[in-house]
Amino acid sequence: MQMRGVFATSVLTAITAQNTRGVAHIEMASVASVRAQLAAIAADFDIAAHKIGMLGTTEMIAASPTACAPAASARWRSTR
Repeated sequence: MQMRGVFATSVLTAITAQNTRGVAHIEMASVASVRAQLAAIAADFDIAAHKIGMLGTTEMIAASPTACAPAASARWRSTR
């Protein structure tokens, strides 16, 4: 993908212990950590698309780019 100018990035919101039989443990990342990850990505990339995964708390939802979190700043463009 890099040769086409496309870069995949990730923001980790939770760590899970799981296998094919189920999820044994979930540990949420802090909202501050998620905001810091978003800020780091937005500072380096012009984000044209995103996929939302696990947002386990209302605080995490509020921190997500689709909620216009301050960490995403003006460089985040919604694809809706």
